[in-house]
Amino acid sequence: MVKELWESGKTKIGTLKLEPSYDCRHPTNFFKNEPPGYLPKVPAIDWITLASLRDTENSFFDYDSPNDNIPGITTAGGS
Repeated sequence: MVKELWESGKTKIGTLKLEPSYDCRHPTNFFKNEPPGYLPKVPAIDWITLASLRDTENSFFDYDSPNDNIPGITTAGGS
């Protein structure tokens, strides 16, 4: 799944098609700007899988940064 998302930007798990937006695949504010170096705010493998899932099922807001709060919310009754 992760390899397909990384290479083609889309994948399928059973009947679920994951196809995150361009912005989700190229996130902003992904790295901490702190010494000793630029470390990711979220491990890359987690961003690829979880952000892709959230972005695919959220048709109202782009999920394109670890700082995004509203698009990452799971509503009551939501998946």
